[in-house]
Amino acid sequence: MSVFIGIDPGKNGGIACWDLKTNTVELEPFTGPKSRGGHFHIASVIDKLAAFPRPEAIVLEEVGPRPGEGAVSVATFARCHGLLLGMVHMLRAVDWMGAEILRPKPQAWKAAVLAGYARSDAGEAEAFGYLTSCSAIFGERNEHTQDALFLAAYGAINRGHPLPT
Repeated sequence: MSVFIGIDPGKNGGIACWDLKTNTVELEPFTGPKSRGGHFHIASVIDKLAAFPRPEAIVLEEVGPRPGEGAVSVATFARCHGLLLGMVHMLRAVDWMGAEILRPKPQAWKAAVLAGYARSDAGEAEAFGYLTSCSAIFGERNEHTQDALFLAAYGAINRGHPLPT
């Protein structure tokens, strides 16, 4: 297997599915109807995830509250993260048996994926440009799907796969 799924959590997050064998990347922002709680539409995210090929690893960013963040914001983010983690475990139990679930903190995946690039928005844009120049890209790029692609790349690196050159 050589498929890696990266998930940038949050109510405006995104998903990236990177197939190293076919060298294709599919980017999916959390769009569409919102729930009453203001987060992504659960059924549409499950449909997007279930449509991807069986992954070798699913990488869901593990983040906590940031300094100065309000209680409502933290609660909304935690609810979204928990929903995504539940979806991933459900799909793993039903369809993605054997897929590893990785939950790196931002510092860990950035150190692995962005090594050699400036720690800035420009550095991240350069790294995204490099990764996507090696692959056929489908979907919408935004800051969330970009981070989701970096998370998928972290999964590939973590599992010992060389990134495309």
